[in-house]
Amino acid sequence: MKSTTAFACLSWTTFIFRTGAYLTPPCSKIPFQPGCTNNLSLVTPTLPACPFPFEEWVIAARAAPGNSTRPDGVIPPWFNRPLALRGQQVASEYRFPWYVATIFGALTELNMPDIRDPIMFNKKHTNGPDNAKRDMATLMQGLVWAKDYFYDMPIEGNSSYIDSIRNVAAIHANVEMRARARQASDGCIVSRNEYAYPILFPKEMAINACDADFWAINHFFAAIGYGLGIDEKYNIFLQPDLKSARIYYRKIHEQVIIPSLFNFDKQTKLMMDNILKGLSTLTSGILSPPFMMHRFLHNFLNQPAPRLQALMSPRELAFDRALDFAYKP
Repeated sequence: MKSTTAFACLSWTTFIFRTGAYLTPPCSKIPFQPGCTNNLSLVTPTLPACPFPFEEWVIAARAAPGNSTRPDGVIPPWFNRPLALRGQQVASEYRFPWYVATIFGALTELNMPDIRDPIMFNKKHTNGPDNAKRDMATLMQGLVWAKDYFYDMPIEGNSSYIDSIRNVAAIHANVEMRARARQASDGCIVSRNEYAYPILFPKEMAINACDADFWAINHFFAAIGYGLGIDEKYNIFLQPDLKSARIYYRKIHEQVIIPSLFNFDKQTKLMMDNILKGLSTLTSGILSPPFMMHRFLHNFLNQPAPRLQALMSPRELAFDRALDFAYKP
């Protein structure tokens, strides 16, 4: 293993796992107000009703449309611009953990028929090279969402964020339409559950942020969900407070995500293989399938994976060690 290779891996890790030292203003000055209410008599345009309780959501969401049109605009009436701006800044500061959450979240959700089956009708999921293009597009869309800072209210016709959200929503609607035409699914194909991972597992993702920062990024994700067409009754990021949010997300992780990982069918394995090959192509082999699966088991499930490590190249092992170093408190 050449020393330059190890140094490059460590340098990249240092770059992508920066601390929150550059975030301003301090956490104590971040607006920390309720994100929703369970009391219907208190609902206003600026304070929406909370989504269904988890026990109802997990059943009802399967039959809910995931791409509602937004004729009045993709910015919700309850949008808190200063809070959403802070959420963007946090997402930018911890861009790599956000990307990791997106990738791992997509992999776990692929074993859910309501999500997987419609996505199978997207031609960009048919092989590794096509997935590489889609993965790059996904990363670039996320970059636009986080970097088109809300210093002013986003306005139709003059906002890269709005243009990107509308574009992604249109793609999702087209995929859902083609899937339903073939009777593949009647459920919601856009859940964005993966965005809950930075809030639920900050330590495991090397995110050193305050609760106000997590609340800000939670509001930012709620706004994204609204823009993409997720009805407020199913928008899990609409939560009354951060404690309630983490309880809700943990229920999804433990009662939906984890059980689904113990029974992969042929379609799921094929799509996961394509996505992993796409990531490997996109990163010139650095994020190989064995490497990505090892990180997933190590960081999200807290399980050792020596057999996967044995399949990794010296360069991958060096990057793996560099990531372990970055994860130390």
